[in-house]
Amino acid sequence: MKAVVYYEHGEADRLIYEERDKPTIGEGEALIKVEACALNRLDILARRGVVKTTATLPHILGVDIVGYVEEQKGGNLPIGTPVLVYSAITCGRCPACLSGRENRCQSLKMIGFHTDGGYAEYVNVPVRNLIPLNPKIPLEEYAAVPVDYTTVWHALIERGGLKVGESILIWAGGSGAGTVATRLAKLVGATVFTTVGSAEKAEKAKRFADHVFNHYSGDVPRLVKEATGGRGVDVVLDYIGSATWKKSLECLSVGGRMITFGGVSGFDGDVDIRAFYTKHLTIIGTFFGTRLDLLKSLELVERGLLRPVIDSIYPLKDARSAHIKMEESRHFGKILLKP
Repeated sequence: MKAVVYYEHGEADRLIYEERDKPTIGEGEALIKVEACALNRLDILARRGVVKTTATLPHILGVDIVGYVEEQKGGNLPIGTPVLVYSAITCGRCPACLSGRENRCQSLKMIGFHTDGGYAEYVNVPVRNLIPLNPKIPLEEYAAVPVDYTTVWHALIERGGLKVGESILIWAGGSGAGTVATRLAKLVGATVFTTVGSAEKAEKAKRFADHVFNHYSGDVPRLVKEATGGRGVDVVLDYIGSATWKKSLECLSVGGRMITFGGVSGFDGDVDIRAFYTKHLTIIGTFFGTRLDLLKSLELVERGLLRPVIDSIYPLKDARSAHIKMEESRHFGKILLKP
């Protein structure tokens, strides 16, 4: 089969399109013929070696996968069934898994990060990670769903408790997660502030958000305070990390809460401790989400309320170009790869 692999960490030129052996499957696994795989910032961080993984090199990236059942051992889905892949492999036996909080499993592994993933014509995954589809949108678009939708739903709804009438600042509203978060927050009934990095992206973001700021040229905390009469917002969703951490806390109102599930600009952040406790602030850490989070968000997709925003679709052989586009933040929505 054709696949994109890297043999060493580094820039996008480390990605090599080559012939690889088709994966073999064991008991409880399925072989999936990949229809599409979406890019994530995690792919960039893994390729560059910024975030360490236990995966051996050479490695095949790709966490967001949609495709067809080609072969299985222990499953009962008909061959050819279109399926979405829940991205987390968990033990299924620990208290977290048994209580439906599998994203807190201590042995959690991410397909495409800890194991070989979807930058290939075929991938093997556990049968229990398959979600059969009756596609309501083009099948390739479902590749945009597993990571961003699951993570954002868990962050805003389950952990963040976002409510109608609240206000929220979402950094990087043109990213895959940002395009999901801004629209989900609007569906909840919140007033949405978001940031982007260009005038072109601002025009697109205005379709989803009430207030759009340029995070490169604007003083975001000042702009947020001006727009809220000096109060600040109830919630900030910050997955940028070091570059925005302090600004996020400045944007919060008294009693506000900040939700974080990433750090693409770095993982160190300063906290003004006195301001933190005198303003009664809360910081909420969250990672990925559960199968139920995925199913709930998937329902909104299939009802036409939260259809994926697709920036571009690249042939698998052009994965280098897709990575460069993401690293340069020239996308609005998700970038897909198709074998």
